[in-house]
Amino acid sequence: EYIALVKGRVTGSRHIKGRLLKNENKNIAAVGDEKSEGSFIETSYTAVKFCDKLNSSVLLVDLITGKTHQIRAHLSAAGHPIFGDPKYGDLTRDKKAFSNLSIPKNKQPKRQLLHAYRIVFPKDMKGLPYLSGKEFTAPLPEDMSIYL
Repeated sequence: EYIALVKGRVTGSRHIKGRLLKNENKNIAAVGDEKSEGSFIETSYTAVKFCDKLNSSVLLVDLITGKTHQIRAHLSAAGHPIFGDPKYGDLTRDKKAFSNLSIPKNKQPKRQLLHAYRIVFPKDMKGLPYLSGKEFTAPLPEDMSIYL
């Protein structure tokens, strides 16, 4: 599970599917419908909080499949790019939004606001039985927690 700060107002939960269309030369991906070529991707997310001052939402994101760029591309295609994402977002808009909050430049995020929050291993881990059923969480980094 991941926590992300995304553009716009998101309410409730959504389960989205599509096809990840990778451009290996540019190291970027687009999301097509389920009939497109490419790798099948599936993501679900739940809105946790809305931040008026940034016109942003905090999401708890769960990967059903796990492809490179999946969360970033899927959320951007859904109209909710992650703040600070140089490939799938709008850094100019993000910097302006944070400067409007009167946050000193040294406290403004210098990365995408996506955090791997929790991992839960299946109960039947054949090759790694010591991880079976285990759960690990990681606290939010300071550069995210001050906005959330």
